[in-house]
Amino acid sequence: MDPRQPSRGFTLVELLVAIVVFALVFVGILQLLDQSTRVSKVESALADTQENVRYAAYHLVRTARMCGGTNLPLARNDTGFQWVSLEVVDNNGTTFNDDFGNAHDTLSGSDVLRLRGFFEATPYFVQPASVNVSSGTVEVLEWTTNGREQRLLEPPENKGIVLMGRNQYVVGTVASGSAITETNEGNPPSGVQNHKLTIKFTGNGGDFWESLNPSGTWSAPTYQVYRVGILDSYNYFVDPDLQLMRWRAGAGNGSVEPVAVNIGSLQVALGLDINQDRQLQPAEWFYSEVTTGGPSNAVAGDPNNRPLALRITVLGRTPFPVMDWTEPLRTFRAENMVTPGAAARRAKWRALRVQAALRDFIL
Repeated sequence: MDPRQPSRGFTLVELLVAIVVFALVFVGILQLLDQSTRVSKVESALADTQENVRYAAYHLVRTARMCGGTNLPLARNDTGFQWVSLEVVDNNGTTFNDDFGNAHDTLSGSDVLRLRGFFEATPYFVQPASVNVSSGTVEVLEWTTNGREQRLLEPPENKGIVLMGRNQYVVGTVASGSAITETNEGNPPSGVQNHKLTIKFTGNGGDFWESLNPSGTWSAPTYQVYRVGILDSYNYFVDPDLQLMRWRAGAGNGSVEPVAVNIGSLQVALGLDINQDRQLQPAEWFYSEVTTGGPSNAVAGDPNNRPLALRITVLGRTPFPVMDWTEPLRTFRAENMVTPGAAARRAKWRALRVQAALRDFIL
């Protein structure tokens, strides 16, 4: 090579062109990766939302099927109307009061579902003589005099207690001090030590449980009591943080615990057999698209109009908006649901409707 020949490199223009081309390619790759990441994030959130919706719906079904045990009616309307075994608070506002009167913040437009009168444990068989109303005690044997085994559970304070006769019931409140002790009573197998559960209860406090009595107040049973059950009550609601919450009766003010997250609304329709043909016609579904309001007090309080089912729709949503997306209005055609605002519709939604047959009313 001739040393006098100058070596040729890249000109400034060539370098600038190369940098621009490389930048364009790099930006394109970044945009592709960003779009892929956003799609993956949305799809992952949707999968989680779908699972939460499915879990919440079937959790509600399992609980709903148990409400209304021990002949508790849907509602009573004798000395003033009151919902008893269940209640739907339709398209609730920003707060609601649970069965003990405590206020909770709620997501506006979502329903509140109160389910009452199901048993925390299998009701116990008792001897009529083991129920002492004057002292407020019930004695339950682990092994009855007939040799029947019963699983004893010490009931928490502030639960309901129902004293059952033949098609009759009285509801009181579990007081503090209930305990399980050893006893020589009953008829356990040879060599087995028997135990006795002494449940303390009260019936003169005028609290929530006593309001579920046939007359709306405590009245000592005048019949022989053969079974005793511990009642529970759950109130379900969606809070402003998009959580389906469950309030549960218990000591003090009860307890609140989350059931599922990323829930945008809970919608419930009540199927009430007004025609008494054991079938539900479209007009017999209350709080629905067909019958948007609830039943009148006279209709709900009529014991012949048995509630046959609840139709439960759980709507889940991503906890964040999705770019260039607006959820179609058809998603929100769930019963008589109020359509969410524009900001909420920018999330992606999933809905699941299930139907719970109320077995304690059907059997």
